[in-house]
Amino acid sequence: MSKVQVNNSEINAKIQLRQAFLPKCELSVLDMFAGNGIMWRSIQQDRNDKINVLSIDSKTARKNVLIGDNRKFLARLDLSQFNVIDVDAYGFPWLQLRHVLLSDFIGHIYLTWIASGLSRLPTAFLIDFGYTDKMIKSAPILLSKNPLEKLKKVLPKYGIYSIDHITIRRKNYIHIHKGV
Repeated sequence: MSKVQVNNSEINAKIQLRQAFLPKCELSVLDMFAGNGIMWRSIQQDRNDKINVLSIDSKTARKNVLIGDNRKFLARLDLSQFNVIDVDAYGFPWLQLRHVLLSDFIGHIYLTWIASGLSRLPTAFLIDFGYTDKMIKSAPILLSKNPLEKLKKVLPKYGIYSIDHITIRRKNYIHIHKGV
């Protein structure tokens, strides 16, 4: 695992993390929380290789975006057609990340995981970590301490032994390479 150092604003940190690990080839990106699309448009400006982006967002006014719950789209998409999956979300999108980790996808995963205040980790993640339902019900916030360390301990179950990350306050920007 390496911690990537950057000295820019948070959007620049996210862009730099992606640029640091993207392969030099045509990219096929699944952007699961696309928003207004700034991230991948910004990255495209600095590349000669084409970036094809399939964008999903729960609400947007942009054209050519799948609108709705990305978990429903994930169930129907062939993830092997992508070489980059971007899971840039508020909170911790564990269900989406776990789906990608269990799929036949091979490539780069970019995860934004923002913890705020006394936020708790998703129950499905805490169960994957090894806590029981009874334990989670009795102290969900207490069990949610040290989330990045917990993620590093859960990922080997999915064949991931190393991550790259930037942490700015309670925001974690993570790169995972899944594959051979």
